[in-house]
Amino acid sequence: MYSKEIKLQAARLTAEGLSRAAIAETLQISQRCLDHWRAQETFWLTVRDLGRVQFLQLRDHHGRKPGPGYYRRLDTAAAEAPLMVPFVERAQRGQGRRRFRDFVGRGWSTADPLHGFLRNWHVDMLADHLQAVAEGGIERLLITMPPRMGKSLECSVLWPAWVWLERPGWRGVFVAGTPEWAERDQRHCRNVVTSEWYRTTYRPAWNLIENQEAGYKLENDSGGLRLSLSVGEFQEDVKADCLLVDDPPDAEQISGEVELYALNRWFERSREQMLKEDGSIVVVMHRTGEDDLAAHVLGKFGYQHLNLPMEYVPDRRSITSLGQDRRKHTGELLFGALHNEEAVAAAKMSLGSPTYSAHYQQAPLLPESAYFRQHGWRFWQPPGTALQELRLRGPEGGVQGARIEVLPASMGAYLMAWHCELKDALTPGQVDAQVWGRDGAKHYLVDHVHERLDLPATMAAILKLRRKWPSARIKAIDCATYTHRLFGRFAEEFPEWPIYAHSSLRNLSRAADVRTLAQAELLYLPHPFYEPWIKEFIEQCAQFPNGVRHEYVETMTAALSP
Repeated sequence: MYSKEIKLQAARLTAEGLSRAAIAETLQISQRCLDHWRAQETFWLTVRDLGRVQFLQLRDHHGRKPGPGYYRRLDTAAAEAPLMVPFVERAQRGQGRRRFRDFVGRGWSTADPLHGFLRNWHVDMLADHLQAVAEGGIERLLITMPPRMGKSLECSVLWPAWVWLERPGWRGVFVAGTPEWAERDQRHCRNVVTSEWYRTTYRPAWNLIENQEAGYKLENDSGGLRLSLSVGEFQEDVKADCLLVDDPPDAEQISGEVELYALNRWFERSREQMLKEDGSIVVVMHRTGEDDLAAHVLGKFGYQHLNLPMEYVPDRRSITSLGQDRRKHTGELLFGALHNEEAVAAAKMSLGSPTYSAHYQQAPLLPESAYFRQHGWRFWQPPGTALQELRLRGPEGGVQGARIEVLPASMGAYLMAWHCELKDALTPGQVDAQVWGRDGAKHYLVDHVHERLDLPATMAAILKLRRKWPSARIKAIDCATYTHRLFGRFAEEFPEWPIYAHSSLRNLSRAADVRTLAQAELLYLPHPFYEPWIKEFIEQCAQFPNGVRHEYVETMTAALSP
């Protein structure tokens, strides 16, 4: 019996093109054993999935599979099975024709030779939605996702080339944010449809019309058209089957030249003048602000919204007619192999919270209507100290000082709340607690817990904090839905403590109640000199409810909500 590692090595060497005898000698196995493995279809599926060379499965003229032994390398298929050459060509032409996601994987290197193709689930999900648009299953589609995720290459370059394989008369208008982007995508699409790989693999029944303006128009002799424009441009009497707008300009780019309302008006005029009555519309972009084009189309009826933020937020999971965001854990990255945690952290530092939240999280912050603005906090310091004034970002983007007061010696009341995210009794999860002191109308954050604990450690932490603040009134213990059952024995011992299951609606309602305290400047936080984590606290509150994490906000609102 050989281990799975030996079989995997044999599959890898097979994918690299080594002969049967060389593989047997390298791995010190018998050729008979290798032949036995090769008779199994799972072996050849492993070879194919390694991605080193391209394999196909031959079929006879009845469409039946001859068996695993007919897996062949494309470059040797003609020499090894000359009688099967017509069937090889037929199978080869079918690769990527039926499913756009397969075409993307095969055509990526032709469209972008400088960057290799890395498959990820979001690429396939995007391809499936575009295929549904081409087939009439979706008429209006909005796609919002972070920049540099390959959406322009997939949507504006590979998609029209794929649609022309089955619908050579299909006409599409592709609008880019700038003339340079429009010219770039047009050039890449031309490179694909004129490439040797595209012409020999799929043998399209049409040819490009050469006497045309190569800069902005691709047209074939079957009536198909790919018209390339930039935002603000029109083309009369096109009557396209599809209008695709890819990455319209940011609000900063169009300020003073094309106002946001003019951009939305241009979009509606383009839809009326350049699209058929039954034509489809696709808008693909990253969010740029609360009044961007995505917000405009979301106010229209009939748009399906595929929303894929960089960091997963369960409360904003994207669900369409074709599926939903496949991620499960809060903060899970969209494409960790391409943009890892270090790259995301660098983007946060360079862009700042508002821009990162819009461009990467697809959740523009609303500075004038946010629940908790950065400049609305006040701070306390212990008696006998004189710390320097804090400088916070003001409502108009400037910097202003924050008031610092001395912590009162005694409070009228103390309020405590807990927020727990535990999957089971033994797996550590995020646990937060806050103790607020109330002195008249003012509220002071005087203690906190922010750790990853399992259930026994969580119960011990609650009892410890309870002993430290015996007069504190426990307002709430918020638990995730799958955690609530674990606190049954705890609730029996302390029946006066309210225990709630996690609820997004309850959190928003509480935040609306506590917002009035923040707007009246009645919430006091410890000075960051003593508690450096306060900076993270303020940042998370400013992003609520669009941020990735909410534990600080939910704990605070549970303690302070009436």
